[in-house]
Amino acid sequence: MSGSYWPHPPNLLVASGGKLTQHSPAKVVFSTMPGMSIAAAGFLAPLLTPHGHLLLVSDSDAPSLPAALQQRLTAAFALGSGQGLLQLGAAEVGSILPPAWAWWRDFAARYVTAYGSNFTAVAVRP
Repeated sequence: MSGSYWPHPPNLLVASGGKLTQHSPAKVVFSTMPGMSIAAAGFLAPLLTPHGHLLLVSDSDAPSLPAALQQRLTAAFALGSGQGLLQLGAAEVGSILPPAWAWWRDFAARYVTAYGSNFTAVAVRP
């Protein structure tokens, strides 16, 4: 990395076990080790990339999530950060989450609320 501008990061630095390791974005999103899914890692955390994409990463320092919630988030983020945010802001509004996840849930819920208030009711005839 040279300078303060990083237009296209070749790898992401991910905190795990007190160490920073480099991973390609695809590896961070979908797995932690060859052959092991991110859901099997046990501890998930949100990661904001320099390009503004929210990713789901394995982080041994993150608080654990209930298995059902972990599966829902993993499935949503596997489709992309937009789907992950939609899951957080629309489906997980009543869920108890650790602080980092709660912040992103509240952010996404404000977006879903603002976006949803722009719809008008339209009568559809059969």
